[in-house]
Amino acid sequence: MRGGGKTLETLGSRLKEAADAMGASVQEIPGDGACQFAAVVAGLPGWSVGGLRARVVDAMLEDPTFEAHFAPSERYGSWEFYVEAMRGPYEYGDEMTLTAAATVTGTTIWVLDSRSPHILRRYAPRAGATGEQAVVTYVPEHYDRLLLPGSAMAELARRTGTVETAAVLQSIKESARQRLITAGDVEQNPGPGRAEMRFATLNVTNLLQYLPAADAVEADLLCCQEVTLLPCKRVQAEEYLRKWCCHWGLPPPGRLCRNSGSRSTMNAANGGLSTLVLRPIPAYDTMTALSHAAIRSPDRVSHTVVATGAGNTFVHVFNVYCPSGNGRAESEEREDMLEKILFAAADSLGDVPIMVMGDLNTEEDRSPVLRKALRNGWSDAAELHHARTGDTPPPPTFTSARTSGTRIDRILLNRITTGAFQCHHACRDTGS
Repeated sequence: MRGGGKTLETLGSRLKEAADAMGASVQEIPGDGACQFAAVVAGLPGWSVGGLRARVVDAMLEDPTFEAHFAPSERYGSWEFYVEAMRGPYEYGDEMTLTAAATVTGTTIWVLDSRSPHILRRYAPRAGATGEQAVVTYVPEHYDRLLLPGSAMAELARRTGTVETAAVLQSIKESARQRLITAGDVEQNPGPGRAEMRFATLNVTNLLQYLPAADAVEADLLCCQEVTLLPCKRVQAEEYLRKWCCHWGLPPPGRLCRNSGSRSTMNAANGGLSTLVLRPIPAYDTMTALSHAAIRSPDRVSHTVVATGAGNTFVHVFNVYCPSGNGRAESEEREDMLEKILFAAADSLGDVPIMVMGDLNTEEDRSPVLRKALRNGWSDAAELHHARTGDTPPPPTFTSARTSGTRIDRILLNRITTGAFQCHHACRDTGS
């Protein structure tokens, strides 16, 4: 068992000061493998630990989104093994079980994570919210319940997206808020070390073949599409890209073997995503917004949250690789995907900075959803730069024997991010 005091010490001095300023206390949860479920139900009348676990597993089996987000690991070799293991009374919960727990209980679950102690991550129910709020703390392999005063809980109830811990204090008293935001922000969460950040997108076709080109991109965050890597080969890329923290999307399917008709476990078919974040910029991946949006092809989009500046502002980055092809089925899937990312997923996050970057495989004249987005709060970074500076029009990002050039690779900004936009630059493909 981990005591509450030890949990706060593990989370760090800045988090401890924040908890003290908010008048928070910790309810100890036994470290028996069921701590996540126990921490969630601790303040929910009528729920038991075993009852929540059973409902969560059933919910994940009923919703195909969860299986689509599952990635085999050394511990869980298959989706079937994972759900059966999760039925066990002492199996550790994870992010998928938190997402399901929010929906089955109708409760908004807030997580104060030791890996990103400047924010409270939000797991909201898809429908039927009861208005209940549960706040838990997380250190590797253990959850406890965080007890906040009523004023702080009321502040959380008004929020619709990820919340900075500093924002919670605004509802309590100014002196407490000041103690948090002056508690050594730069030392505790250094961010990129400057006020401006550089975001880039690159379709590499095959990351292992173009590692030097990707590594040489001058950016703080780089979204790569078509990395074409299965998990077994990602370690090779990570060994080369040491200055970057690699955030991988769901793996693409293995390449189809002609003779056997089975899928390769070593070589990937085209596809796959990686969001590279320059070390030591804090960032984490989440599936909550994408789960709400019910993306049809979850291996084609990933969601990374990255800290900017001194670490007190967070940008939500969606790395996207839309289906290619001009057939009706491909067009419908592409439009459905853009609709769910630009509207459903983005709306679920609330008023926060959002960027959608990557290979959209379409242009405005072929995409009603893209036209609607650009007329309703979204901006194209290249076009925004051209409108502000009068520079030459945005160059094409893809050329072929059949076309002189198209702009299918884009960086899209929501209203909040547009306000912070400075400039855009397109690097021509050198073929290296």
